[in-house]
Order: sequence, then structure tokens, then C-alpha cells
Amino acid sequence: MSAKKYRLIGLTLCLLGGCAESSTGENLSDFRVISRGQDGGGDFCSDFRITAAQAAWLFERATIVTAAQQHDRFNYLPCWVRGTVQGGGGTWQWEVRAGGTARLVAPDGAVRLLGCDDCEDLLRGNEEPPPFK
Repeated sequence: MSAKKYRLIGLTLCLLGGCAESSTGENLSDFRVISRGQDGGGDFCSDFRITAAQAAWLFERATIVTAAQQHDRFNYLPCWVRGTVQGGGGTWQWEVRAGGTARLVAPDGAVRLLGCDDCEDLLRGNEEPPPFK
């Protein structure tokens, strides 16, 4: 079998298994949703939710940003979904907010802030992630 076919098979298995290579350079797999909620005053978004597959899709597209970039380029909304994912070094914690921001916490406690410019459709409540580009 050619190397191209092996890569295609690997990508297919990865997509079916819910893994993603995030912009952090980590191979992330086995996304799990643990909780969802909202900060004080966020009752308007109490129905915000994403699935584990949607979280994987978002982390594939999100880019690492500074706190200033996250503040200036994205809406801060009080709605969030939190979960875990397997990556280098063990279990990572993640959080996605309805405004397109995310946080990824490594097993050693290092925090990466992320933003997703192409995730509006997903965060508006579509049941399935948009098609891969």
C-alpha cells in the first residue's frame, strides 16, 4: 500500500475517533464533554452546548492567541462547555465559550488561549460541524 493510502486511512480513523491535531501541535484524541453552564448573568445562553465531535472540530481550527488578541478579536460570552481530551503527557482540560474562544490546559498546568474565526456556524447551534475545507 502506498504512503498516500496509509495517510488517508490514518486521517479517516482519526476523524472517526474524534481526534484532532490542534494548533498547539498536540495530537488530541478522545474528546469528552464533562459539563456546560454559564457565568452569572448568562441565563440568555443556558441552552449553549456542543458535542465532543464539535469540540474536536473547533480545536482543529482554533489558533493560539494572546489574552489581548482574545479580548480584542472575540466576543466574551458567559456560556461555556468544558471537557477533557487525551494528548501529550496525559489528560488535558478544555473549555469552549460561545463567542469563539477556547482554553486548553495541559497536564502540567500550562494554559493556552485560543480563538476560532471560522466557528460561528458551529457555535450558533448547528447540530453538525460545517464540512471540512
